[in-house]
Amino acid sequence: MQPIWKLYGNGSVGSQALLGIPVLTALRNDPLLATFSQVWPFETGLRTPTLGHNSRALIVYAEVYPSLLPIKAIEGEVKDSAQVRGLAQ
Repeated sequence: MQPIWKLYGNGSVGSQALLGIPVLTALRNDPLLATFSQVWPFETGLRTPTLGHNSRALIVYAEVYPSLLPIKAIEGEVKDSAQVRGLAQ
């Protein structure tokens, strides 16, 4: 187990959090996106995201753990890049 704000070395996720939280905030509060967006699980209560009158959220922001998937990097590809590619596929 590692502290969530560890910024360097094996098991560190703090640097990603420091980069990701402001980006998430900007996206979530963007005037064009805010009406259609929800942050899971904080705004959904661990339920399927909905936006009033049973309409579904068009954008759901959720944290993922890509290391759970067996994704192989292409030669010369950075591990983080390979994980993003693998999740998108």
